[in-house]
Amino acid sequence: PAEPSTRRSAAADRAQRRWFQRPAGMLVAAAAAVALFAGGTFVGQALNSNQFEQQQAAQLAEINAAPDAQRAATTTTDGQPATLVWSGELGLSALMVQDLPALSADQDYQLWYMNDAGAVPAGTFDSTGSGTVWRVLEGTMHAGDQVGVTVEPQGGSPQPTSAPIVAIQS
Repeated sequence: PAEPSTRRSAAADRAQRRWFQRPAGMLVAAAAAVALFAGGTFVGQALNSNQFEQQQAAQLAEINAAPDAQRAATTTTDGQPATLVWSGELGLSALMVQDLPALSADQDYQLWYMNDAGAVPAGTFDSTGSGTVWRVLEGTMHAGDQVGVTVEPQGGSPQPTSAPIVAIQS
């Protein structure tokens, strides 16, 4: 058998190695936790964005498949083609606009349901300036509502602060 002093020396060596390896392991674990948190936050945001887009697409498909689906088309004040699709049965509507100009970072396009009682906010959206931008409106559309779009401060407004760039009667 090994001498008692040798056993103590080997045990002391293992303890010392553990002592110096533990902080390194803790640092690696902490770095991994930070990476997972940051990655999880990014993935969570991407999934939420993807989930919103999928929900919008499903609602647009539902509107188009409704037996009472209707369409109306016009142009914006600057001449971009705009189409409203809706289903009174579902109480849903969606607006599509081609080549809508991009806005500054401190502005959003805001959707409204407009009728004799006033304007009700129905969501905000952005545009890249090219292609077709579309959005299913939030809330419930009622027969005879007009759907309008205004340019508002980022995040939207409780009431329109500018004249509509487009308004389509449902």
